[in-house]
Parts: sequence; structure tokens; C-alpha cells
Amino acid sequence: MSTTPQPTAVTSTLVSADEAVFGSGHPLVEGVPIPEFGESRSWSFGCIRRPSNVRPAAWKVNFTVIDSVWNLRIREICFSMLNPTHKVIRDAGIALVAEPAAHSTVRQCAYTLGKLAAWALANDMPADIAAWREEDWAGFVEHITARANALKPDATALSWLSTLAPVLTHGGMAQGLWNTDTFREIRHRSDTPSTASIPPSTWWPLLRAAWAYIHEFSPHILDLRDQLAQQPDPGDSPERRPAFRTPAGNDELVDNWLANPDNLVPVHKYDHQTKSAGEPIWHHLALTITGGTNTGLFQTTRKGAAQRRRDAVLRAVERGQVQAYSWSEMRARTDVVNHPAIYLGRSTAALDQVLDDWLTNPDNLIPIRTKQPRAPRSDLEPGTIIWTALEALIYGTAGTAPFTQRSVTSAARRQKVEDAAAAGRVQKLAGTMTTRSLPMPCKDFTSVTRQDGTTRPWRGQISVEELADEIRMVRAACYVFMAGLTMMRDSEIQEIERGSLTAYYGAPAVKSRKLKHDPAQPELNWWISAPVVETLAVLDRLSWHHTHLFVALDPPRVTAHNEDTVRGIDAAGEIDFFVAGVNASLERTGLEEIPAGRIRPHMFRRTMSIICSQEPDSEIALGHQLKHLARRTLANRITQGYSRMDTHWAKEFDNQLELAAAGRLVELLKSRRSGTDVAVGPAAAKLHSGLDNVIATMNRAPALRAQLADEQIEVLLLRDEFADLHFGTVNHCLWDPAQAECQNSLPEGQRGKTPVLGACQPARCRNSAVDQDKHGPVWLAEDADLTRMLRDPRLATPRRAALENRLSEVRLITGTWLTKERP
Repeated sequence: MSTTPQPTAVTSTLVSADEAVFGSGHPLVEGVPIPEFGESRSWSFGCIRRPSNVRPAAWKVNFTVIDSVWNLRIREICFSMLNPTHKVIRDAGIALVAEPAAHSTVRQCAYTLGKLAAWALANDMPADIAAWREEDWAGFVEHITARANALKPDATALSWLSTLAPVLTHGGMAQGLWNTDTFREIRHRSDTPSTASIPPSTWWPLLRAAWAYIHEFSPHILDLRDQLAQQPDPGDSPERRPAFRTPAGNDELVDNWLANPDNLVPVHKYDHQTKSAGEPIWHHLALTITGGTNTGLFQTTRKGAAQRRRDAVLRAVERGQVQAYSWSEMRARTDVVNHPAIYLGRSTAALDQVLDDWLTNPDNLIPIRTKQPRAPRSDLEPGTIIWTALEALIYGTAGTAPFTQRSVTSAARRQKVEDAAAAGRVQKLAGTMTTRSLPMPCKDFTSVTRQDGTTRPWRGQISVEELADEIRMVRAACYVFMAGLTMMRDSEIQEIERGSLTAYYGAPAVKSRKLKHDPAQPELNWWISAPVVETLAVLDRLSWHHTHLFVALDPPRVTAHNEDTVRGIDAAGEIDFFVAGVNASLERTGLEEIPAGRIRPHMFRRTMSIICSQEPDSEIALGHQLKHLARRTLANRITQGYSRMDTHWAKEFDNQLELAAAGRLVELLKSRRSGTDVAVGPAAAKLHSGLDNVIATMNRAPALRAQLADEQIEVLLLRDEFADLHFGTVNHCLWDPAQAECQNSLPEGQRGKTPVLGACQPARCRNSAVDQDKHGPVWLAEDADLTRMLRDPRLATPRRAALENRLSEVRLITGTWLTKERP
């Protein structure tokens, strides 16, 4: 290991400490301070418009290295990445791309160089890295390759150390080292596309679930959201569930009641047991304000919220806004009673009937606790019934009297509920009673076929808390669908604004900002299909933001200062939330399970590129949709690399080829039903036998026809019967490696894997069958050509012999047809 003295100077020779990090080449936001090079802890990117897919807290680059030499070196490299045309860099003869590096690249480079600095300091490496020998670098390469599967960030950072070595104050990588064998693996793995695709087993159920939420579920979810938003605050109405407002709603309810000078606070006229004269009668005051449905408005068990309300009442008492009552006078009042007003006039039989009717509906679920209480209590353990929430669900009150009174009737009601809970009719809720915990009935929701075969609405009831989750599911579904079907980057999807639907060369398109490789952030167009148009319409209804579609679900309280911070979403978190939500509700929604696995935004673009690459001449269209045409000299290479087939999708396309081949065999099957020979050649009998097997299977299983259309059954059966069928322009190959003539031209170790079309002998190979309708014209045309050429008396003897041999092979196929044509 090299040992040279540590440099002590920390002043940069590349740039002065007071020079702005972002020069004139950056689109700066007016009025926002620009960081200076001398700031050694972090540089804020706030002077440049923040992309929607970057969190505000991450819109900066941090320099975590304390060592002054390494800190300066990392800042110099980051400055050069942001200012590639700086005069000092050009004067040193370093020609960089004029385009500044992206924020994410600069941030990742600083992080990677920080790891290099930490390794160097831990191993007592000299700060002058120009003195490092190749074996020194080999130690760091071994360190990073042992823990990393994607080395592109490391390759980027190390290449900057080599490229900028002439201008770095404390030196960079020695000239020529970057191209040595030490860095060969890093360079190779950084040039190979590392983006994984989403396997077909995950891709299809994921997109189908997203479309179900967009097309089937979202109208109901958003309708219910809008209905709740339009409903007035229940205030002092004795309707269903007014006792379970949010804490802020209860505070407002108390303030509004006290604001009316005609409303007098009931206070004790005399001392009564532990109560003093002049003290508010809290229990009855709560019933008065809430219309007889909530007795705990001022309970001190929740000290913060209840104490605020008590303080407001005590201030009203000090103002003299009171009415004194004796205990007997209070009990004699007709408008306020010890029990909630909804119980008045209800007999025991009526309460029992309401409970029985509620339990009769299978969609009504009993709320049970999921959270462990702070203080150990057997009646509050997870899995126990939340009686107060259940009462609010059934009776719209919160006194717990129907279930907790010490009476035979209450015990009988509890037993009915416990029996239903034991049968599995439960819904897990938080252990506290809030409006968000209480389910509401859902009307006219789309019916789906459940896993048990029954058809019912996909939701029978929903709480406000669950509704918030479903709204988030809709937003996540829209993102998944947009990412899957448009091939847009995450940054481009999250920049979509209202009114982005347009036409591009006569086809529907969506416009958005292209951020990658474009500091000017130009607006470009991406072609879309009709389902994506519907997705945009759902997003337009879902978003509250005046410009952007992918934003936080709720607007900030202070929009003047916070609105920009809610622009954008955590795409990876949304995808994980959507997959978990779908898999947790399979029985209810009837959707397919999405296999567990890592799904990230950039994987959608890669996967769709693989699918589209199977179309003829796809590179041009793919490059345009992927926006690779922005770099024309590299567009074709980038597109081909990005859309390269992988192992996940190779099998999927093989299966699709089998289905396509089976579809083409349907016509042969129809002809074979009449008993005619549909093919000739060595494998004709094998083809006829397979077609006959399919016909016999269909005749023996009439139940299949009752479930599926005839052609669909035929395709499925033909695919299984002819799993190794290969179509050709002159014959069909019923692939059997042991009988394939084409394999004789291959070395022993390469035989039996796939047909070799160039070595096919269709007239002699026992795998070959020739379709009279599809292939016959080609064979008959060659027969006629050979016959015509052999009539020429000037043919040389060797040439005539060759034509005769070829005609004899052709006649092995055409002989049957020519014999039938002769009288």
C-alpha cells in the first residue's frame, strides 16, 4: 500500500468558494437563493424547479464526509457535473457533454464517493489518490463488487475521478488506470442494462387489478367520497353516528354551541355528593350539545381534547352564561336524560328486532380490536368486540346500554353478537371509536364473482378510514396503469397536469415534461390507448390540485405555503400498497392474487418494451415512445438493449406462439371433420391422428361446449395436442428431435434443441406435413417449373440429373395431388 504525506490545503484551484453552484445554463427559479461552492455540508436545489417525483427533503445533495480533502474533492466533482462547460474545465482540455448531470446522478455520485472516502480513511490510504497504485484500487473494487449487484453508480463516480483528474485540487485517478483490467467488471456491468422486468405471472394480474379499480370500482369510490364531502356537519342532529366526530369536529361543535348566548351551561345549584355548587353538570351538558347521543364529550380520560372543551365551558361560566339546576330538576327535564335520546320510546323488543335485522345481513361485520391497549385489560385485548362501535353501527348511539346493562336482555344480545363473531363475521378496527372506524352501507356497488362462486357487490359497507384506503388504491391503480401502458418514466408520469390529453399525428396522446437529459424540461407527447384516456379522466376527478394529477390525497391546511410540497407521490410505496391491498381483499373483490415480488416504477417501462419489441420493425416506434430519439446516434442501440428479451418473458411468448399456432390449425380441424385428408407428406398421418383426437375429445365432452365457445375449446385442445408444432412457408413441422433430418447437420452436443430451418428436408423428414391449401400452390409451382426446365434439350447432363433428382423429391409431395387431377 502506498504511503505519501497528506495534503493540508483545502482551498480549491478549480473554483472559488463564493462562486454559484448553478450557472446561467440552469433554468433558475426567480427569488430563490443559489448555493455557493464554499457550502461544505449540502447544496440545496431549491433554485431549480423540483420534479414532482422527488421529495422536497431530497431536493439537495449532501456531503457527509468530514475529512476536508475528500469533502473538497467530492464538491469539485459535483460542481463539474453541474457545470460541464466551466472555463477551467475547458481550458484544461477536458471536453464534457454540455448537458449538466441530473440531480439524482449528482446525489448518487456524492454518496458513492463518500463510500470511497470512508474506505480510504479506514484503510489509511493517502488523500492524493493519484499516488494509488493499481493494486490499491483493486482492494476497493473487491470491496464494492462483493456487496453490490448494480455497479453503475460506482462506475459513474470512478469515471469522474479519472476524467477530472487534471483539475481536481488534490488529484484524481492516475491516467490510464480506468481502462485497466482492474475495472473491467465495473465497466462491463455498467454498460449492460440492469433494469429487471416484471414477470408475466405478476404483470397480467397486476394490470387486470389496476383496470378493475379504474373501470369498475373508482366510480363508486369517488361518488361516495363526493357524497360525504357534500354532507353537512351533523352538528346537534340526533341522526346516525353524530357521537363519533373527529376531535376537531367536536371542538367546533362545542364552540358553536357556546357562541349562542341563549345556550346556558347547566350547573349544580347545590353541593351534591362530590360535586360543588356552580360546577357544570358535564354529563348532561354533553347530552345537550350532541342531541342526546354522546356522554363522553368532556371526559378527562383524553386529557388534551377534553380539557380544551372544559376550558371553553368554564370561560362561559365565568361570563355568567349558566343555568342552575338541582339534581331532581335536572332529572325532570324532558329534553336531556341520562340515556341517549334515541332510546326514548324504544321497547326491549324493538331493540332486539333492530339487532336481529342487522345480523341477518351477511355483509354486516362485527368490529373487533387489533391494537394492544397501553394498560393491560382483559376486555380490551386484540380480538375482543368493540361494543361502543357496534352500538354506533346498529343503533347510532354511544351509551353501550343495549349491550352492557346488567340485565337478561343485554346478556342475550351480547350472546347473539359473540356467536356471530365466533362464526367469522368480524371486521378488524383500531381499538378507539372514531368516525373513521364506523362502516357505512354501500349501495349499488358493482357486483363481482367471489372466490366461493357467489355474485355480490364488491363492498357491502365501508368506513371513512377504509374509504381513504380505497381512494389511495384508485390513485395507485392509475399510476400502475399509466406506467404499464405508456412507457413513460416515473418523473414524466408525475408531471402530468390537467388538460394534458391531446392528439399527436392524429392519435390520442398525453403531454408531459421530459426531465431526463433535458434541463429545459420540454413538453413532449406520448401516444396512449383508450383505457389510458379513461385513466386520465379518473385522475382528473381524483386530484384536488389546480395543475397536477398525482398529488397527496388531501390538500394542505395552508395552501399558500404548502401546496408545492404535496406535488408528487412515493411511487414505489404506492405500488406496494396496491399489491398488498389487492391480495388482502381477494375474497371480496374477486381479483387474481398478485405474486409477491419486487415491483418498481422503472420496471414497467422495461417490461412493456420487451412486449412491444415482438412487433415487426418495432425499434423506430419504441424509440419514439421511449424518447430515445433525443439522442439519435444512440437511439437504436439504447432501444434494442432496453427491449432485449429476458428469461421471464421468453416462456410467455413461447406460450403465445403455441396459441397462435393452434388458432391457425382451427381451419384444418374444420376440414378434417368431413373426413378429408388435409395434408400430405411423411408426418401427414401424425397430423391427421392429432386432429382426430381433438375431434373425439370434443364429441366425448359436451360439457365443454356449455362452458366455452367451440373455437375457444378447439384452440385450447389443439395447443395441448400440438405443443411442438412449427409453421413454415412450405410445410408444418411436428417437431420430434429423434426423427428430425435437420439435426444430422449439427454436432452431437447441439442436437435436439430446436428445428434448423435452413437444413429442413420437407419431402423426406418424418416430422414434415404439407397443407394442401396453404402450401400446395408453392409445391405445384415448383413442380411446374422443374417440368418446364427439363423439356429443354440443351440441358447439360449433370444439370439435368440434378433437376430430375429435385423433381423426384417434389413429386413425393405433389404426386398425390397430380394423380387426383388426372382423369
